[in-house]
Amino acid sequence: PSYKSGAINSARDFPIPEGGRTIREGTSVTVAFTVGVDGRASHCSVVSPGPDPATNALVCPLVIERIRFNPAIDANGNPVPARYGWRQDFFRR
Repeated sequence: PSYKSGAINSARDFPIPEGGRTIREGTSVTVAFTVGVDGRASHCSVVSPGPDPATNALVCPLVIERIRFNPAIDANGNPVPARYGWRQDFFRR
């Protein structure tokens, strides 16, 4: 699979952690999921969490809702489901 479109780029998508947003500045959350033949993510799980559990819990639903992918292609040129990963980085604004 490969990235096609969509983004998760709004601080409003994530709750303010106890201690403020600086808790997650410079960190990331990595998730793994299956990209189906339709280019949509499913069966998502966190594989490398960040410091805030509430933030970690939101990355998969946001990837499933907002990000679209080009499906993997088999040797015959047919789209096939395949595993893929996404890293959501958190930067200072």
